[in-house]
Amino acid sequence: MLGKKQTTALTAGALLLPISYWWIQVGGSEPAGTQSLVHSSGMTEDVASLGHPGPETQDRLEVTREVHENQLASGLLEAPAASETAQEELDSRGQDLEFDLKTLFDSSLNETPPTLTEVEQVLQRVADGITVDESSLQYSENGTLLAGRVTIEGTELTGSLTMDGGAPRISIPVRMVEKGHFFMRAFDVSLNTKEGSVIGGTTVIQHHPNTLQDAPAPPAGNEPFVCGWSLSSDGSASTFTPTEAVFLGQSEGWSIGRLGNVDAEAHPGYSNLAAFDEIYARLAGHLSQ
Repeated sequence: MLGKKQTTALTAGALLLPISYWWIQVGGSEPAGTQSLVHSSGMTEDVASLGHPGPETQDRLEVTREVHENQLASGLLEAPAASETAQEELDSRGQDLEFDLKTLFDSSLNETPPTLTEVEQVLQRVADGITVDESSLQYSENGTLLAGRVTIEGTELTGSLTMDGGAPRISIPVRMVEKGHFFMRAFDVSLNTKEGSVIGGTTVIQHHPNTLQDAPAPPAGNEPFVCGWSLSSDGSASTFTPTEAVFLGQSEGWSIGRLGNVDAEAHPGYSNLAAFDEIYARLAGHLSQ
């Protein structure tokens, strides 16, 4: 069993050499209640029961603590940077978001929608990491936001921030790694607000068909197919609505939208606006000058 790390310092002239130890429970080879103090070089010393080192070891550890504190106070030793731990946490959260986002995109191509949990988990991760790029903000003459850019901490994802009918909208494009009948996916969030409060919101998960002349044939030929879903919540209910696409031919192009071939899925009595509230709280101070 790996326990708390301890550090001892040896003095060689004016040079302090820190030596690391780990408390390790050694099973089978020693009597119950006995441990070994394992040096980073592999040497071991017997220590009494866990949390109660022998007098000699305890004295060494006390000296180590005093030396360590003196080094910190004098500036000879830097304390572990809190920013490193924070960055590791951000990176981990970013990896979780990217994994969940890929899973959500994959499940949005079916004729049944993703689960509420899948959508809300990604939406909450976006809410936790969204940051407004203040240098990108553009305002009208009367001080209303026209456009801007957002980033998601811990990832390379960036998105646009616009106003749609007086309500903020975020669109985060995700380019496809593999070229095919889709060239891009997008995760969009629209907020419905009233008097400074969120009263509803919509999350859109959509694949954008590749409309280039040399694009591969669509997955269903000339038949309509689901290319995404939206989830709308109004404070009292939630509804999944499919986005469909159909290739009409080289001359006509594509028709994308609500084509009526796949049913919506309603969840009456269920509405979770928590992530929308958090996103709005992060955006509100930038929506006007």
